[in-house]
Amino acid sequence: ENTVADVASAEKLARDALHILSSLDPGTQHNVQPVLILCIYPWSTPSLHRLSRSYHVCASRQLVAEACLRSSRPEDARVFLTDAVKDLPGNYEAAFALAAFHLRIMLGNNGNDGNGAKKTRTLLLKAAKMGIDTVAKPDPFALLGVWYESQKDASRAK
Repeated sequence: ENTVADVASAEKLARDALHILSSLDPGTQHNVQPVLILCIYPWSTPSLHRLSRSYHVCASRQLVAEACLRSSRPEDARVFLTDAVKDLPGNYEAAFALAAFHLRIMLGNNGNDGNGAKKTRTLLLKAAKMGIDTVAKPDPFALLGVWYESQKDASRAK
């Protein structure tokens, strides 16, 4: 089991990593610490560096969101997951995590929130569209089935 201190420590480490990654900018690499230069050296072109940075910032935001959820702070988690999707809009894992989060919140509210239900469905459909070609990854279509069940639409839930 995780203790409160473990969760707080994990969140601090994730936030520190996010801060370091967010501060990396291809135009300011001369200010980067030597250890970080080794990490970004292979990405010598600015476009590859930006893509790599975006991916790692996106992943770090997801880690911070997970820590926020473990600390019972769902609104903070929502902000980090939303920002992760904004950082890298084509990232399947970020889209799936945000959609799953919204489904969890919607089901916690017994599916009564009309706008939340519509937004959740939209996010699940976007994740499903992005995940069509993925193999051995979480299936957003399964979560869409859960969503349809919560909306009492048994025919689509299958």
